[in-house]
Amino acid sequence: MTDILLKRSTTPGNTPPLSSGEAAVNLADHRFFVGGGASQGYPLGCQSTAYPKRVDTPKIAGDVAGTALGGVTITANREYFAPFVVPRLIELSGLRINVTTGASGTAQVGIYANAVIAGNDAPGALLASVTGLDTTSTGDQSGSFGSNLTLEPGRMYWVGLIASAGPGMRGLTTGSLAPSLGRLPGGTAILSYLYGTGSGGALDNPAPATLNNAAGSAVMPAVYLLEV
Repeated sequence: MTDILLKRSTTPGNTPPLSSGEAAVNLADHRFFVGGGASQGYPLGCQSTAYPKRVDTPKIAGDVAGTALGGVTITANREYFAPFVVPRLIELSGLRINVTTGASGTAQVGIYANAVIAGNDAPGALLASVTGLDTTSTGDQSGSFGSNLTLEPGRMYWVGLIASAGPGMRGLTTGSLAPSLGRLPGGTAILSYLYGTGSGGALDNPAPATLNNAAGSAVMPAVYLLEV
């Protein structure tokens, strides 16, 4: 088997300079380029859903439908994980939660890379996180990464959350979640998220290798993606 090397760009609208026989991909525009004559961009599929950049109304990781948000009372020191993908290249500066019922403590939220553990996709290394989000006060609680995080289209990521106390938060009901985690054998409800037991209100890095399934009417805490 022969390896194929591609140039790549993450700049929207960029057409890479190519010689005859060279190839490139623009990850921002989802276009493939072949050198020789005028470089022409061929679409690499398209966005599975409209995903415009809206700084004032950020997306929620894993939200795929228009169902109204629900509420969830967080279990203290439980680590919540849910998979998601983005349909275009996005650059994140941080994350946000929305507290509906205060509880004295803090929360940490983060983005994990995907890993394969015992043949299953699962959260792996922690790519970026925000810590010290106040759960005592209600309303939006936001934090910034030390440096921006770029998410690539079509690549699976996991969002993670843990809180040191048990506040109430906005969350994604089963009507808004994709059934990407499947269903329990013989069951009817989708799996809403995976969870494990943490400590000290801090996310594990890497994520725990053994996680539990949350099914039925379980609500996944909403984590908002803050684009640059």
